[in-house]
Amino acid sequence: MPGLAQADSALLAVLIEEALAAEILIVNWPAARAKAEERGMTASAIDEAFAALQNRRYLKVRSIASGPHTVELSASAFRQGVDAVVPGAEIARREVIATLVNNPPTGDRQVHELAALTGKPALFVVQFLEQLERQGDVQVSQYLGGFSRITVRPTLKRLL
Repeated sequence: MPGLAQADSALLAVLIEEALAAEILIVNWPAARAKAEERGMTASAIDEAFAALQNRRYLKVRSIASGPHTVELSASAFRQGVDAVVPGAEIARREVIATLVNNPPTGDRQVHELAALTGKPALFVVQFLEQLERQGDVQVSQYLGGFSRITVRPTLKRLL
């Protein structure tokens, strides 16, 4: 990943994989650490990469019980590393935009419809939609139970 040391990139990839599996940017640190160790990272490399990612504000420790237990990935950390973890990420982003412009979902779980269409995890789609929302191209409303609605603004078609 550009701008990161190899160990930092490796740890960030593990954290993103865990977040994608959980469908939330909050990750169980002991499980992520164990996965990094399974991939051959040493304890000292993991600790150093963790500190480096914290210094970049990519991670925030959410709970501590004799050490970090739950960490939250920042949206910028997710954007930095998701392309290395999700194959075909850029193609999926273009598919989401084209679908929203040409044939927007009409159901009550629109985020999940887009995830199914692209074959990508729901968190990937949510994070991309939040990026589009920050740019002013869509408005995303998410509700309990996985319900979601997406309002498309006319400017989105400029991204096609």
